[in-house]
Amino acid sequence: MLESLSKRPSKTVLIDTGSTCFRIDLAQSTGGFDVIRVINDKEASTDSAEIDSFDDIYGDSLAEDDGAWITRLLQTKPRPAREIKLLSVQVSSAVLEIPFLGDESKDEAIALELEALTGLGVEESQWTWKPLPGQEGMLRAWVAQSSFSQLMIWRNAVNAVGGCHLAAIFHPAGIPVDSPAQLEIWPRFIVYEASSSERRNVRGWTENEEAAFSDPAVIESYERDELVIVASEGSAPNVFRDVAQIRLDSDAGRLKWAQEVAKGLDPLSKKLEKIPRLGIPKPEMTNKQLGLRVAGITALTVILIAGHLSYLNSTRNQLQEDVTSMRQSVNEVRDGRNQIQQLERQLARLREGTVDESFDLSTHKERMATLLPAIANASNQEVVIQSIQSKESIISISGVASTAQAPAEYVRQLNGDFSKSGWWATLTGREASFVNDNGGPWTFTIDLTPMKESGAPLAVTRRGASQ
Repeated sequence: MLESLSKRPSKTVLIDTGSTCFRIDLAQSTGGFDVIRVINDKEASTDSAEIDSFDDIYGDSLAEDDGAWITRLLQTKPRPAREIKLLSVQVSSAVLEIPFLGDESKDEAIALELEALTGLGVEESQWTWKPLPGQEGMLRAWVAQSSFSQLMIWRNAVNAVGGCHLAAIFHPAGIPVDSPAQLEIWPRFIVYEASSSERRNVRGWTENEEAAFSDPAVIESYERDELVIVASEGSAPNVFRDVAQIRLDSDAGRLKWAQEVAKGLDPLSKKLEKIPRLGIPKPEMTNKQLGLRVAGITALTVILIAGHLSYLNSTRNQLQEDVTSMRQSVNEVRDGRNQIQQLERQLARLREGTVDESFDLSTHKERMATLLPAIANASNQEVVIQSIQSKESIISISGVASTAQAPAEYVRQLNGDFSKSGWWATLTGREASFVNDNGGPWTFTIDLTPMKESGAPLAVTRRGASQ
């Protein structure tokens, strides 16, 4: 282990094993990362909750981590790195096996299973997954999940120390040890990685340690003398006492494991890319910043709506004048048709595409006239429209909502207001801003597709022409 007090480390990794908390400082060199120091938090509680089943891991007995240990370790001299990575057993981690025939998206299938398993809604949490090899007809995934409130506690604990920022969060299980096979014992989660060139044959147990040690694959690796045991606390059963062990409740074990973490962080090795990581919520806005944003959104919305109304009125008046002139004589009708064709080309250029002659301009004029009233009627206190833009033959609406459900409700109201020859609204995007505890406000986008008089969607080609 290297010692350097004058130079700030390249990376700092904070680890909560459930029984101990410690910090690893790393220095980058031509050969990857080297361990500078390992600092143990002696104030962290050594009491770990007793858990009898997987259902208990989401009980009231496991309160959120207040992040005090994070601030203590980062304030310990010498200075930590600017970039902080956090590995915590407070991150819910499990291996899911789901029947999957490909009729739905993998994300939707995992989200439903995860919410049923943990009881934590996917809209009030950050979650991610990595694929694992599985049988045909089964979706097998390694998932990680944490509530928004817990993520923000961790982020704020890191930000409390000047010059530091949180870069990544994941469960500590899965750090590859330089061994053909390893068994990892963590509170609420036990992982065994069999010998594999890709190290993706991850198996997770939700029972007790005895069941993990009695697994045939573990015993087979032990008999081949290729098993390494990583234990967050305690020790292996007597029959495994002669196996190489990394005990994270000892100084020697923490140092050995820190060296494995350093190898895993080496960007050339890419060993940690197959461990599911959680994203970091954005910093909260101040009341002043929030007020300025809301005022700006309101002003922009008024300008856009007023400009679009002016454009519609101008276009309508011009078309009416063209129709009147066309009725004067045959020659004028012929001239009028030429003018209409020119207007069609101009409208097509405004949509950044080309509208062919099959496009019904009169029907589209009536369709455009119903657009803004329907948008206004569907608006409510939970939705603010930011922009209305034409994308070829499609109208795109962008806005901000105070709840996760408001964009979908707004789409439902729009589709209820539009006539058969009007539009069909589709929610195409929704993203949490992580300003509030529930992850809100939420930005969203809605696409309005033209509908035929029959009520069927108007087909749109790649260049914007209707069919």
